[in-house]
Amino acid sequence: MARAACAQSAPPDPGPPAPKADRRDRLSYSLDSGGLGTLFKHVLGNVALDQKPIWTSPFHMTETDAKWWVLFGAGTGVFINIRPPPVE
Repeated sequence: MARAACAQSAPPDPGPPAPKADRRDRLSYSLDSGGLGTLFKHVLGNVALDQKPIWTSPFHMTETDAKWWVLFGAGTGVFINIRPPPVE
């Protein structure tokens, strides 16, 4: 019976997950490849892909990150409230 238990083995470890494909355009930008409109289209697309993780980071927060978000938010609130009133 002990032999039957040893014969069963765990499935092989698949290893670390594969990295996600980067959708940013890796081509060098030149006006020879498609004109000014194509250049702006690629640049704006890459900027949007760069900004997405920044704006969605609060939704992927860990417990240690939450501490820093709270401290930053509290500090910002303090600085906004202690500024002198505008001079008329």
